[in-house]
Amino acid sequence: MYDDLLNLYNELSKIKVYLVKIGPSRRKGEIISKKLSEADNLVSNFNSILEELASIPVSFKGDECLRFDKLSNDFFNLYDTILKLCNTESCENYNKMSKFELKVALQLLPVIDDSEISVKQLIDNIIYYDSLLTSPDCKNNLIQFILKSRLSQNAKLQLQPNYTAINDLVSDMRRVLLPQKSPIAIQNKIQQLRQNNRSVQDYGKEMSELFVDLTISQSKGDSNAYAVLKPLNVRDRCNFIKLGWTSSSLRK
Repeated sequence: MYDDLLNLYNELSKIKVYLVKIGPSRRKGEIISKKLSEADNLVSNFNSILEELASIPVSFKGDECLRFDKLSNDFFNLYDTILKLCNTESCENYNKMSKFELKVALQLLPVIDDSEISVKQLIDNIIYYDSLLTSPDCKNNLIQFILKSRLSQNAKLQLQPNYTAINDLVSDMRRVLLPQKSPIAIQNKIQQLRQNNRSVQDYGKEMSELFVDLTISQSKGDSNAYAVLKPLNVRDRCNFIKLGWTSSSLRK
């Protein structure tokens, strides 16, 4: 499995080399979107292998642990570098995407159907798109787009008719559109979670969803509290997996 992880690292390296080679002036539009999508797929595959390794009841020797740990850290450091290349201020045309483009918003932000999964997906994508926007006018356009076209009728009735900040909108969405679950009940379910006859992917998916639920429940709709709690719960999730090497670099 180390070789599989190394192959993914090498593929990610090719993306970085390509982005550096084409230079800032060409890092824009569809090129950036395509390369980010390719990088995200590699990260997803990398995490899947790590989760599969976590389920194998074997002990790794010290040198093996260090080898896996170094590769994992190198992989995600490389991914961070790619994100910086894609978001650097020198990529002028790409940053112009941050002006709020309707085409991008339509592709990125799904219309919710009141299901928990669709609400969570919309929230995550709102946060991502908001991070690309720089001016208050752009952020206000994003808010208006969400309120007028991405919400179900039921959601519109529960939320305010207008918001001045994305954080306030996201906080309300978490508070009123997601089912409120007891942190203690979620923690108990995490402790009782077993793989049994399920695939590693299904087991890991449920584990991740439980930790997301725990973070939402503990933050009580407060975006600032959510930002603080999320990395702590990621750490706890990694400890719960109990990898034979340091797994803090495993990303959700």
